[in-house]
Amino acid sequence: MSREKELVFIGGGHAHALVIREFGIKPIPDVRITLISEQTLTPYSGMLPGFVAGHYDYLDAHIDLDKLCRWANVRFIRATVTGINADSNTIEVDSGGIYSYDQLSIDIGSTPDLSVPGAREFAVGVKPVSHFGKVWNTLLEVSEFGQGDWGVIGAGAGGVELVLGMAHRFKDNKALRFHLLFANERVLPDYPDKLASIAEDALANSNVTLHPNFRVAKVERDGLISTDKHKVILDKSIWCTGAVAASWLADTGLAVSPRGFIAVNQYLQSLSHQNVFAAGDCCDMVADPRPKAGVYAVRQAPYLAKNLRSVLIGKEQDLKPLLLQKDFLSLLSLGRKTAVGCRMGYTFAGDWVWRLKNYIDQKFMNQLQK
Repeated sequence: MSREKELVFIGGGHAHALVIREFGIKPIPDVRITLISEQTLTPYSGMLPGFVAGHYDYLDAHIDLDKLCRWANVRFIRATVTGINADSNTIEVDSGGIYSYDQLSIDIGSTPDLSVPGAREFAVGVKPVSHFGKVWNTLLEVSEFGQGDWGVIGAGAGGVELVLGMAHRFKDNKALRFHLLFANERVLPDYPDKLASIAEDALANSNVTLHPNFRVAKVERDGLISTDKHKVILDKSIWCTGAVAASWLADTGLAVSPRGFIAVNQYLQSLSHQNVFAAGDCCDMVADPRPKAGVYAVRQAPYLAKNLRSVLIGKEQDLKPLLLQKDFLSLLSLGRKTAVGCRMGYTFAGDWVWRLKNYIDQKFMNQLQK
């Protein structure tokens, strides 16, 4: 009698949650599945801006991994992975425990790039997203009777949505002022000009002060200093810029990209170890690079499920390469219950866009609320 194969998931990111759901609906014979995650409740990035703004409560915007795993007959281990030995097929966690695997999948997100002097000591990192609930609760405690100036560093989609959500949440607290600091000439440089203009209008209407062309050279306890020696006084500096790979990935024996992320092929399979897959922000698709965005993790999930199933049942020849469109529907919350979006060169905005976004987000969460 052959033993069960061990499939281990590290991290409860969007892709893994969807794959676990798929395997719960259609189990793989003779395979025991384990999820190791730091968090029992993991946030859904699409609803975080609404959570910050106060439109959703904590449970609305978080996936209950333990509940999902129990429904799917998956063993759930709450622990922090401290190392992987890809050559011996073992995983070590913070308790000192060691777990073996036949097949491994990694979806741990990314970490904030706190390499700027002082950032690690004085900035609040938004990533990894799995820690955001704790970060936000800390900020809420500070702001309850708070006053002063909070700055969000980074004007990509995450930074813009975050500062607008905070400004809406504290719109009645006139003693708390918000700033958005960014290195480019305008916000959302990777989006159409019309969409950026709508976002800038929303920022102005929310009394968010913009600091364009501000490249942070140093973070201090009371603010930020730019590369041209300009200082902005802040009581809180919230880091929402590009993220980096978890440092311990370099010691796993897995091939990594020049940026330190797990290097994967078109099947989401490690370039160095065929029994390891990775998805979401923690990996780089070497042949087809994509931005670090939650939408890609969600769209990777069906391919990851298909390819894990294929290798576990011995049909490696059936691996399916990713075919991900580059022009996808993009929707951004604007603080209150309104949003802006773009697709195929068209930009649109209004309360109806927020309702569309809410419908899509609720549909995503409903399939995981087991």
